[in-house]
Amino acid sequence: MKLYVLDLGRIIMENDNPVTKEDGTQAQKPQIPIHAFLIDSPAGYILFDAGCDPLGMKGAWPKEMCANPFVYDENQTLEKQLDTIYVKMEDVRYIVLSHLHLDHAGAVHLFPNAEVYASKEELEAVYAGHKDGSIDIFHQKSDFDNWNRANVNWKPVSGDQKPFLCDGIELLDLGKGHSFGMLALALCLKEGCKMLVADAAYSAIHYGPPPQMAGVCCDEEGYFAALEKIRSYADAHHAEVLFGHDMPQFVSLKKAPQYYE
Repeated sequence: MKLYVLDLGRIIMENDNPVTKEDGTQAQKPQIPIHAFLIDSPAGYILFDAGCDPLGMKGAWPKEMCANPFVYDENQTLEKQLDTIYVKMEDVRYIVLSHLHLDHAGAVHLFPNAEVYASKEELEAVYAGHKDGSIDIFHQKSDFDNWNRANVNWKPVSGDQKPFLCDGIELLDLGKGHSFGMLALALCLKEGCKMLVADAAYSAIHYGPPPQMAGVCCDEEGYFAALEKIRSYADAHHAEVLFGHDMPQFVSLKKAPQYYE
């Protein structure tokens, strides 16, 4: 089994900065990485998260969402990143979305053959919120419309799945916290266990100890409970936790076509 890290660009924090909490008015603007992970497993290719809609900054997102711009070059699309390891979009059989925010679920509609696993709580809340107009800005209407047009093959997840799709992979239901429903994925490689936790823990600073509150959170108690569940699992399995937007950690990781095995 192999794990690839896919580099999908950066968000430049020019204004409000709930992630790094650095001053976005300074000359050197803070940046956060946007990325996804591809697992080459016995069950087939599994993608964890799907980055931003490549058309987001080209008119799909409202003006206020572009205040902290998403930037990427021609080699930082999912298609080009997968090309580096000779995988086509249609080859991806499964996608796990940590949650449905625009920087994690924005390109899921581009995978025509994938079953898409997401938290049942998250799916229900997002679809209800779009229907009645109460949804927050991080769950973009343009993404919602893309999912419907593509007829995304949703697979709602409720509760942990051990194993998930094949031996050596587990799916953890973290419940409500940063968003309405969060998922994490753990996989056992020859070189050790890794946990993909996305924005359940933005960074090492947020993970702690002591844990720090996220800048975007819909349930404070659930957020800290999710961190403790991650920590308990990581301690028990001696797992490396891979965070959602930790630039120093991201820089240190191998990038596709290199991999962890």
